[in-house]
Amino acid sequence: MIRVIYLLTTKDRPRRCAFTQASLDGEKWTFVHETTGKRQNVSDRDMVERAAELRGWTASVYRLGVVLIVTPAQSASFGAST
Repeated sequence: MIRVIYLLTTKDRPRRCAFTQASLDGEKWTFVHETTGKRQNVSDRDMVERAAELRGWTASVYRLGVVLIVTPAQSASFGAST
């Protein structure tokens, strides 16, 4: 959801198309920074901050999702008998 909101609020059409293609290719979203000229990744924080500007509830949903992410080690402990 956060990615879709970020994508829909990206006004630069070529950049939006590049992000869409990167998603289809399983790659990270990157862009060339206008000031430095360096390539940088779009971070989760960048996406959440943009989405939060429009709809404050999206940041809460994102934080909940982060809390619910289970690492492989934690997943293995769920199946362990006590």
